[in-house]
Amino acid sequence: MSTIKADTIVASDGTSPVTLTKQNAAKAWLQVNMSSFSTTASFNTASVTDVGTGRLEMNTVNAFSATHEWSAQCTSSASSYNTSYFPDNVTTSKIGMRVRNDALNYVDTSYNMMTVTGDLA
Repeated sequence: MSTIKADTIVASDGTSPVTLTKQNAAKAWLQVNMSSFSTTASFNTASVTDVGTGRLEMNTVNAFSATHEWSAQCTSSASSYNTSYFPDNVTTSKIGMRVRNDALNYVDTSYNMMTVTGDLA
C-alpha cells in the first residue's frame, strides 16, 4: 500500500487550488442560539442578523456565484419544529433561516444549525 503525504496540493499550473470533482464541501455553516442570539460557531460567516422571532440572516464572507445557486440545510434543537432556509431577501452573500413550531408560529430556539453548499464566486 502506498502513502501520499502533502502539505499543499495545487493544480497542474502550479499555483491554482485543486478543484474538487464529484465532491461538494460546505462553503458556509453556522451554529446559533436564537434565544440569546449568540453565535456558537461558524465558517465563512461575516455576521448574523436577528430579523425577528425565529428568523435570522447569515451574511457570508465570500459570496456564492449566483443567488439561489446553492443549497441550504437547516436544523434546530426542537426536532418537531419546521426549520428551513428563509427565501426572502436572499442575495449571493445573504441567506436567511427560520424556525416555526407545529402551529406555524415563529419561535426562538437555543440550538440551530445551517450548512450551505454551492459554488463560491
